[in-house]
Amino acid sequence: MKATLVTLTAGLVLLGAAQAHAKATLHHSDRGSFVNPASPLGGANLKNPVDPTEGENYQIRALNSGIFQVPPTLGTPFENERNYHSFDLTDVTGTIETATLRIWVEPASYDSSAPSETVELFSVSTTAAVLANPTDLESQSVFADLGSGTSYGDFLVTSANDGSYLEVVLNEDAITDLNTAIGGFWSVGGALTTIDGTYNTGLISERVFQSEAGVGRFAQLVLDGQNVVPEPASAMLLAAGGLCLLRRRSRA
Repeated sequence: MKATLVTLTAGLVLLGAAQAHAKATLHHSDRGSFVNPASPLGGANLKNPVDPTEGENYQIRALNSGIFQVPPTLGTPFENERNYHSFDLTDVTGTIETATLRIWVEPASYDSSAPSETVELFSVSTTAAVLANPTDLESQSVFADLGSGTSYGDFLVTSANDGSYLEVVLNEDAITDLNTAIGGFWSVGGALTTIDGTYNTGLISERVFQSEAGVGRFAQLVLDGQNVVPEPASAMLLAAGGLCLLRRRSRA
């Protein structure tokens, strides 16, 4: 009987350890880019209206008013684009303790005369459904939403990030909002905070991300915490093994 209790206790301890922390990696359910209402495009969302998934434009950039001069000169920014990523947390349970956002940076995305640009992440109050398919009127207000609200932290982008995943550890405010969003959708906005009107080449000015070129690179949200699903298969197997061992010991 003592041997049975010791074995069962050890199994439960191991089971608890297996269930205590778990990681789940979610791919983005949607992403996109919106222009400021004062731009020539008038606050439009930049998805392909025929096929919203085509190209998945999630660029962040600023165009300056001097780029059309010959030669190009410095000017005040007249078009600014902010992006968003949405994630489906419908099947997530447990308590999220840490989270890392991984954003794929297309090759040749970075285009700025500055050695680095800073992007800040913000909470988003616009629903994921509206972000994915906004009316013209809704598009006018989304741009402001993507660059305001609670800050989830900021990060530097350089040309060295081209062709790789850029990883951002989200702050405590983001963790709080993620836990609140469990069972639904969570979105994060991205805005360039180092706009100074400088240009690099062509008609692009201070761009850090651009359209996804069809290579299937998803943005990823890596969650870690108490019993975050998917539940580890090892815990399920260990539980079954412990119960079988208890039955065998009891019969003996």
